[in-house]
Amino acid sequence: QPENATPAELEGCLEKVSRKNKIRAEHSMLQKIELPFENFCRCYDLDPFERTVVLLLFAKSAGRGFRDLLERCPVEDWKVQERGMKIRMILKMITPNFRDQIACRKYFSVEGSLIKGEIIIQEKGYDHTTNILDMVVHLHERVVNYILGDQNTYNIALKGISRDRRPIELDRVILADNIKEEVLQLAQNY
Repeated sequence: QPENATPAELEGCLEKVSRKNKIRAEHSMLQKIELPFENFCRCYDLDPFERTVVLLLFAKSAGRGFRDLLERCPVEDWKVQERGMKIRMILKMITPNFRDQIACRKYFSVEGSLIKGEIIIQEKGYDHTTNILDMVVHLHERVVNYILGDQNTYNIALKGISRDRRPIELDRVILADNIKEEVLQLAQNY
């Protein structure tokens, strides 16, 4: 392995992983095997860009080889952040064209489905003066666990809460119609 990795090498790695995953997904679907990543993307109706963001952040979170490659890159913006990656880095890896990067910034807005659905989380410590490109985002831990097929609960704050998986009659749920609709939509994703 070379001492330094280039942005092109990182982009190539992401492209290679994307291609391999697509082939595996196609083979699995032909065999009627449900893949958590594919199911997740379908449930959240993620478009190709959003899927790639999730895949990239998943590789960063769960793929040691990918993290090692990121660490070898001499470009400061490409360095691994504590938990996630800078939005600037994500945009450059997925869309090397500057015009496309500007167009894709919308995916990281509060109204973008990745942020709105809490699929990706912005690191704390930013304010209204922070450039969006300098923000660090990471996958929510429940997303990483879901894609890994891990259905266990790990948050210590939840230890006093138990799950009730009994079916409920939705007409007995008392909420304002708009809130009830939103809750039902979110619950369908779990």
